[in-house]
Amino acid sequence: MAFFTVAGTTIWEFLIVVVIILAIFLGIGLIFGIITNPKCITGCVVFIIIVITCIYMGIKGVAKFVKENTNDNSQTVSQSNGNNSYNNSLDLEDLHKLINEVNSGDDSSLSNYTKADLRILRNMVFAEKGFRIQKAGLKEYFEQKSWYNPYIDNQNDISLNIKEKRFLKAVQKYEEN
Repeated sequence: MAFFTVAGTTIWEFLIVVVIILAIFLGIGLIFGIITNPKCITGCVVFIIIVITCIYMGIKGVAKFVKENTNDNSQTVSQSNGNNSYNNSLDLEDLHKLINEVNSGDDSSLSNYTKADLRILRNMVFAEKGFRIQKAGLKEYFEQKSWYNPYIDNQNDISLNIKEKRFLKAVQKYEEN
């Protein structure tokens, strides 16, 4: 599990890229005699790390921006039962934002979602934790998500924190209205 990320990449992946590029630049500099002074080596290391970080975050940021802005936010996925049409743009960022809003005492933003979208959000709490969604329509929806990694078959095996429990209560309230 990634506890820290840089531009959507785990810190370990990022550090591997930095070390490889740093080794290449320092190796070239030492081989050709460009870098000879120890103080220069330290300065070069710091400079290269800063440059790599900026470039890497910039590339990842641009890629994320392009991905988010080329998707049609009104895109929907029609489900096989014909009764539900889900908003395919709903994702973990939306879920986490809504969980925080509900837990800060404001659940009014849930009124902007259809019952089908609320169902997706409610199930997303469990899907994010690895629950294997079996219900028709929902299964296909979550299988399209890159983060979805189902490995838990029993919903009772999933531990929810207090924020998630409050969120689920609020969503159910809006689903029933």
